[in-house]
Amino acid sequence: MKFTMQEYYSRFYKVSELAQAERLKMQDLYLSCYDATTPEIFQGDLNAKDEVQVAYHRDELIGFSTYFFYQFSWSGQMVRVVFSGDTIVHPDHWGKQSQMLEWLGRMGEFEREAPQVPLYWFLIAKGHRTFRLLSIFTKSFHPHWSEERPELRELANVLARDCFGADFDLVRGIVSLANSSVQLTSNLPEPTEAEMQKDAVRFFMSQNPGYRRGDELVCLCRLCPENLRSLPRRHFLAGHD
Repeated sequence: MKFTMQEYYSRFYKVSELAQAERLKMQDLYLSCYDATTPEIFQGDLNAKDEVQVAYHRDELIGFSTYFFYQFSWSGQMVRVVFSGDTIVHPDHWGKQSQMLEWLGRMGEFEREAPQVPLYWFLIAKGHRTFRLLSIFTKSFHPHWSEERPELRELANVLARDCFGADFDLVRGIVSLANSSVQLTSNLPEPTEAEMQKDAVRFFMSQNPGYRRGDELVCLCRLCPENLRSLPRRHFLAGHD
């Protein structure tokens, strides 16, 4: 079945203001995508975030992304960080860009609140589709298969150590949470042959061979107009309205 972009839209909520009905729909989607987890794990992680983007198709909840903002002192200056938590899209709607583009609009609003303070997107990727977002929407990021960004690597390591402590493996750039066995469900497909032709997918699979058991690859990029590709940059500059 073919869906048009006009049928997709997002709403942004403060987590503290999220309706219980939406919480439960998000929980059901989460539990359908991950094994070895519980509703309590999901709700606890959600409550630790500031905001959530909820994606809809024809008024049906089909995805969401959670995140929180914070400031961090690094290398003699203050930076702002947006940390992405769970980002989930129902498999029937994979490949659609509207959720990410609207998220970038929200990030553009946040960046314009203090444009003089660098804004970084900090995420840990459990799957190759999440990792590929970096190459689809941004020009430069860490880690990369052909470009070294030492300053991004250094900041990513500092942020990961600060957030995850001993669960962060500095050598591998991987977070393995000792107190969580959350992992992708076994019925989610491995990368297709066509996907494995993409540099980003091959790189992710080589860097995070334990992704099926819940290992997550630490990633970082700068969120600013200069580091975004053409279409994402237009959404970033326009805001999400």
